[in-house]
Amino acid sequence: MGRQFQQAIDSFQVGALREAARLLERTIADYPDQAPLLWYLGGIYQDLGKPDLAIPHLRRATQIAPKSERASLGLFHALWDIDQIDAALEEVKRFQLLTDWKCQDYLEIMAEIKEKWLDDKPKRHTTKKKTRS
Repeated sequence: MGRQFQQAIDSFQVGALREAARLLERTIADYPDQAPLLWYLGGIYQDLGKPDLAIPHLRRATQIAPKSERASLGLFHALWDIDQIDAALEEVKRFQLLTDWKCQDYLEIMAEIKEKWLDDKPKRHTTKKKTRS
């Protein structure tokens, strides 16, 4: 794993993202249960603008390492990017419940969602029903 993985990192660092992804795909074929390899590849696919390719790797990483913050955040962003909002929010919930709400990034994301989505919606005005006396 060492040499091929190092080549992938080197490729990533010089901006050769497609080559880095190709090398990581080959490394993962030999080491399929290494969560860091999976979330790293998922991140590269995100950087390439291909969240649909990132999701299976990030999902697998969260299955192998359920408390991996990097894998969870990567999966959230990939799902969000392809408008799978409900699935993205379920990932937030899964991870935060598992880690006792310790992910600061998710707390900030949820505050931003609340501010942009919930606070901007017009408030419903309710009127009390008049009772006859």
